Amino acid sequence: MWLLIKIIHHMIKFKGAIAKLEEAAARAHGRPARLDRLRSACRHLTGVDSHLTRMHDFLESDLPGGDRLGIWGRRGAGKTSLLTPLQQTKPYHALFDRVLYFALGGSSSVTDVQHCIGICLGYSYGVVTFLLLLDGLGAPVDLAAAGVPMPLGKGGRRQKVVVASEIPDVCALMGCTADNVVEIGCLGEDDAWGLFRDCVGDKIFQDSRIRPLAKEMVEACGGLPLALRMFDCPMSAIQDADEWRYMHKYLKARLPLSHEQLLDLLDNIGHW
Repeated sequence: MWLLIKIIHHMIKFKGAIAKLEEAAARAHGRPARLDRLRSACRHLTGVDSHLTRMHDFLESDLPGGDRLGIWGRRGAGKTSLLTPLQQTKPYHALFDRVLYFALGGSSSVTDVQHCIGICLGYSYGVVTFLLLLDGLGAPVDLAAAGVPMPLGKGGRRQKVVVASEIPDVCALMGCTADNVVEIGCLGEDDAWGLFRDCVGDKIFQDSRIRPLAKEMVEACGGLPLALRMFDCPMSAIQDADEWRYMHKYLKARLPLSHEQLLDLLDNIGHW
């Protein structure tokens, strides 16, 4: 009888191991397709392919210590634009029971985060796999105090956290290792001009008086994707060179600006 019990026990363990291998094989088979879907969802973004690859590798990885990823960059650099597809791209939902996205402010407290996470996860953190996206974190939050099971991934469960902040130290204090921190920089001159032209359209630049004005205005945006998009939306409807000259004069009169002031200024322009 004892021998029979041992045989049954080993058979159960063997079937469990086979199931895990089949699951891993299915996950590996879908990996290239998930990356393709992520790139497709971010095709409107410029200069982010290497960041997408790093995020994808992080989500797919089963290596120890690979449970937290930090993304940092100044306001308008494109952090939210990178996180949004992770929430919306369905193939990644196959890796996690829950995918949660929280847009946070600098004043968000542990209580705020705990309440939101608890409602969305149903206070069952320990028995589910999840991807937690914390966007706009202005100060570190104690995940354990917020009710998130620590250490993450206990029992082999896929539990990962992505933190986006304007402050690199926040990523470090949230437990992201140096290898798992991505800096989102500003666009180079060529990429910034290309993004602006794609949004505004080439037809406007048929007027030789507009092109040099546009070049200087794009340069004033400092390579910030958000600034370029906020700026090109109102300008795409303007085809008169005199109006471009007026906007150019308006912008130059308010420079130099900090990036924060520039974004606020362009936001006001966008509401004209």
